[in-house]
Amino acid sequence: MFQSYVKPLFSESWDTFQLEMVAIGGNKKFFEFLREYGKERDPIAKKYNSAAAIYHRKKLCYEAKRLEFKDPPPAKNAQELAERTLENTQSWARDTDEKYQI
Repeated sequence: MFQSYVKPLFSESWDTFQLEMVAIGGNKKFFEFLREYGKERDPIAKKYNSAAAIYHRKKLCYEAKRLEFKDPPPAKNAQELAERTLENTQSWARDTDEKYQI
């Protein structure tokens, strides 16, 4: 959806989407977000390809386009992932029980 690159400030024109991305994003905000996941000191390739970075990028794109973003953030650790999986499984089981009146 969106590719990152270094854009010259004065030798290229900026569209409204790019200006909005700069206004709502930024290195500090990204660093603080990655800190929540313990990824702030990872090597560049690992950091920018992590589930947290992909989520952050997607969320910023939606915000810049003024669209509602409903995706849940990625789990921060294995325990959170296990809890979410259990919750989703239980929800699916309840829905299935109701649907088939089990």
